[in-house]
Amino acid sequence: MGGKKFIFINKSFLIKDKINKKKLNQSILFILNKSNLKKDFINAAIKRHKVIEINLPKNFDTDIIFKTNFNKDLKFINLSDSKIFYKKGIFGISFLKKIKDFKLNEIKFFPRTYLYKGMIFQQIAKGYFIRPNKFPDFKESFFKDFSKFINILSSLNNKKIKVNRFVKNFKNIKVKDDLNIKILNMCILILKRKIQSSINLSLTHGDLKFEHMYFLNNKLEFVIDWENIGIRSVYFDIFNFFTPWFVKRSYKYKKLKKFVLNFMDFYTPKLSENLRNNFDFYFAAFALERYIRLHQSRTVEFDIRAAYKRYYFLFNKMIREISNEH
Repeated sequence: MGGKKFIFINKSFLIKDKINKKKLNQSILFILNKSNLKKDFINAAIKRHKVIEINLPKNFDTDIIFKTNFNKDLKFINLSDSKIFYKKGIFGISFLKKIKDFKLNEIKFFPRTYLYKGMIFQQIAKGYFIRPNKFPDFKESFFKDFSKFINILSSLNNKKIKVNRFVKNFKNIKVKDDLNIKILNMCILILKRKIQSSINLSLTHGDLKFEHMYFLNNKLEFVIDWENIGIRSVYFDIFNFFTPWFVKRSYKYKKLKKFVLNFMDFYTPKLSENLRNNFDFYFAAFALERYIRLHQSRTVEFDIRAAYKRYYFLFNKMIREISNEH
């Protein structure tokens, strides 16, 4: 390991000190495409020239260092080779196993990932993410590529699980969360109304959101951050993608329901009919799975109370609306 100097941009990004103008401009553009930072803010940070020394593996050239928000792990970016790499660690080993078990390197839109000298390397997405602010901002090209991704994953690792087994799996988690206990119980009641039914499962990304989908030349290039990949209810990714967008804009559950069903009727018709007949049922399953994910991810290590608050914000009104309809 050797110490190298980097310019502090903010708590998430560092740029290598003393690099040529071309590489500096590439580094700035990369950060602009991968964050909400403004160019003036980045240039001001570079001008302040607050330098930090970071120990790096020898013979690994790094232009940018990215510190993840939740776990504070460091990821190193080499723009010349279009690679991002990080130490293997315990969770890295788990991710490598998932890549092998689910054959992720064979899936379109998965950035090629491999292990080299104790570091996990991934291909960098060259494009940028799109986050529409209003309904008219959603483009048809976006829906088409999004649906391609959904159709690929929903066709893999298909299984079924009985409702009582599904609920039992959830109850195996020891919940000590007074804030969300009513929400969770309402979800269970919604599912138990169809106690003889089965829940269709498939492979799911597990953390699908706008910030994890990168587009290049108006086409989906890569989907990133696959650490939460797993077998869940087949509509998990769709709900996980659209629900936060609607909640943050104070839309009601009925609006989300209408939007998702219209989207699926048009772009994923093979999945649409089952959801149309069981929308509330699958949304309740999604809410429980989202809660399970809290306790399977690294969130548990850091600030689980903050995670509980985010969960409450996301599901409290939505689940109550469903319960009031029945």
